[in-house]
Amino acid sequence: MRLGVEWLRGGAINPLGVGGRTLIRVASTESRLRRIGEEIKKTARRVNALEQVVIPGIRSQIRFIQQVLDQQEQEDIFRLKRVKGKIVLRGSGQDFNPGAVQKPFK
Repeated sequence: MRLGVEWLRGGAINPLGVGGRTLIRVASTESRLRRIGEEIKKTARRVNALEQVVIPGIRSQIRFIQQVLDQQEQEDIFRLKRVKGKIVLRGSGQDFNPGAVQKPFK
């Protein structure tokens, strides 16, 4: 059996008939699958960028902000102790001398 134009003309497969509709459906499905594959590749690149660049950058920023907040908290505690020392000394009638060795406040 010869598979050429003559074979098609003989009516074995009619491109516009049942076989043709199947061929069009297969081509359409193949096209959709290719587009889905391309979108999956794009999404994979975006996920990789997030995991490798964006998320580590945000974590670094979070650590920096946390360090700054901790430092500010320590400074606030120190300031409050100084103010408390001044108030206690004023109440006792003594002059406050920041250079003098003082007892730790509780």
